[in-house]
Amino acid sequence: MVIKLPLCPSVNEYLMPANNRLIKTSVARSFDERIDREKIKHFRLFDEANRLFTGRFLRVDTYYVFLRSRIIGKKNQIKVIDYLNRQKIAFDCLARCINIDDKYFKSGFHELILCDEDVEQCIIFNITVQEKIRDLSDLRKDLILNL
Repeated sequence: MVIKLPLCPSVNEYLMPANNRLIKTSVARSFDERIDREKIKHFRLFDEANRLFTGRFLRVDTYYVFLRSRIIGKKNQIKVIDYLNRQKIAFDCLARCINIDDKYFKSGFHELILCDEDVEQCIIFNITVQEKIRDLSDLRKDLILNL
């Protein structure tokens, strides 16, 4: 199942220290409100995901879609951006939308994708059932290594 959500802020934009604890920033609160609107807008999709995946191990492949100019400069140099510092926030948002604890997200890959329009920036999740958590012997067979 494919689910598309708005591009979340980075951890650095999401939380800030105050009085010896971390609190959500205004950017985070605004993003949370946007996610709440997405939950209402796509209620049927999220409800279907919940029915399909509740209580099962999940593989969540994640595509972070960024505006090309945020990643590649005018001279084709790669800009410094740590897109994976959004992973925890992205998984928390997905878990909140489909009402499944993210402890069930057991595998998956992350990929950076470029787009040309600001409105295209988002996070796309491809969720599938993972029948079991693999053990080291499974990995050895897959990688053909003597670990």
